[in-house]
Amino acid sequence: MYPDSLLPKPDYVSEMNVDQMLADEVPLIFVRRSDCPLEEIETVSGDYMLSEDCVSDDVFNYSMNLLGAGFDVASHLRIRQTGDGWKCWLGDQFLSAEEIERSWVEVEGYPIYYRAKDLHNKTFPYQRVFEKKKDFTAKMARIKRRDLKPAEDIWSPEAKSVSLWGILRVNHAPSFMNYWHVTWDAYEPDQLTSPITKGKGKWRDEIRGYMIEYLRRNYLKEGAWMEYHVDPKYYMKS
Repeated sequence: MYPDSLLPKPDYVSEMNVDQMLADEVPLIFVRRSDCPLEEIETVSGDYMLSEDCVSDDVFNYSMNLLGAGFDVASHLRIRQTGDGWKCWLGDQFLSAEEIERSWVEVEGYPIYYRAKDLHNKTFPYQRVFEKKKDFTAKMARIKRRDLKPAEDIWSPEAKSVSLWGILRVNHAPSFMNYWHVTWDAYEPDQLTSPITKGKGKWRDEIRGYMIEYLRRNYLKEGAWMEYHVDPKYYMKS
């Protein structure tokens, strides 16, 4: 039977406020299911990072699970939602018992842990090519309107590649069968409501590579944090 603690409830909010929880110093931890056992490799500098196999190449809209409430690693990490169970829950509809039972499977998996403060509201550098000055100028205007860090370079016909700063954020993204689902998303500085998705372009490949390496370097060793509980005030309707 599918675990009830994973399911959204009528008295749950449709989206928890990650910014508010971190501002309140809630020590949020996320867990990601990996297809392979955790393997560390030593770098030239003597640090350790995860092996390439531990982190998926499909890193945009990266799925994880919030700990400290209804998600239990030992019981729930092996559950994979399928079909309608994976669709975004907006707070007003629910699956029937029959739909729930046919929308999940059990898979083998290994936990990788991350600390929210290491993933949320982090900036990253990347390059974009603007073939026309008007496109560059329009993007700079949108960035400045948001009061964000502008480009470091000046566009010219001879230098069309410009350095920009993107933003990494964690978003609560509950599904019909996993209220504790979150995503780690990358944003261009002028597109903070539309995360970067899969597609063509060297700039996307550059960002993907940055995110993969970041995940490989910024994981937590199991047990390297204090036990905590998410206060229901963050997910219950008032």
